[in-house]
Amino acid sequence: MKPMDKRIQSAFGAVHADEAMKARTAAFLSKKLYDKPRRLHLSRAIPAVCCALFVLIACAGYGVYSMPVAAISVEAGETVELKVNAFDRVVSYTCLSSGTETDVEALNLTHQTYSDAVAALVESSGSEEAAVSVAAGSEEKNAAIAAEIETRCQGVNCQSADAETLEAASEVGLGVQKYAAYLEWKSLDPSVTPEDAQTLSMREIREKIAALSGEDSATTGGNGPQDGTGQQSGNGQQSGTGLHDGTGQQNGGGAQDGTGQQNGGGQGSGHRYGRN
Repeated sequence: MKPMDKRIQSAFGAVHADEAMKARTAAFLSKKLYDKPRRLHLSRAIPAVCCALFVLIACAGYGVYSMPVAAISVEAGETVELKVNAFDRVVSYTCLSSGTETDVEALNLTHQTYSDAVAALVESSGSEEAAVSVAAGSEEKNAAIAAEIETRCQGVNCQSADAETLEAASEVGLGVQKYAAYLEWKSLDPSVTPEDAQTLSMREIREKIAALSGEDSATTGGNGPQDGTGQQSGNGQQSGTGLHDGTGQQNGGGAQDGTGQQNGGGQGSGHRYGRN
């Protein structure tokens, strides 16, 4: 060893680090070497933010899409109530006729346009008495939907309705137009129930109403319609003792009558016979 090296060694030979200093030195060096500050990398953050925005917009869009803004009651054999969104698409439906759920489900009505859905229901039923009622919140929207359906489905009876009537009809399992017929039938026969109307077609309900109305009108007369002791009849019909008869003038003892004018005993009519 050179003399200079010996002098340096002897100068620092007495310097000793305790264990605490060694530990602090090791911790300091480790922090400097390995604990580097993490920087935000925009190249990674931007895609994450975009994905979050996409999910948010998709959720909001689905909420708007699935929100019904109109209801259409279709009465064509089975009765089905369609819920339609702002994009004129069916978002849900309800079968009001029991036992027809499987047949309606096979039509895949959800996400179809309302005109296609109504046409599918009418065509599958084969009914000649298809009726459609529209409740869209405004007369203008009701008219637009009704016009579209009538153009798509020739011969379908389409009319406007209000949400309250549609809801009341749904609660008793009837379409809007059959519900109106049921109320008219019930006004004539209070014993009628919604279940009675469910089992009948519109034509059959109209026949029930007509029969009950006929019975009412038959009992409102006196001794009988257009007959009796003083209604267009008397002791004879439109003659006295010589209508269209006499000695040469279309009458007996006077003008177009016998003992009076156009009557026998004075009752406005008599018998249309005499001597010819």
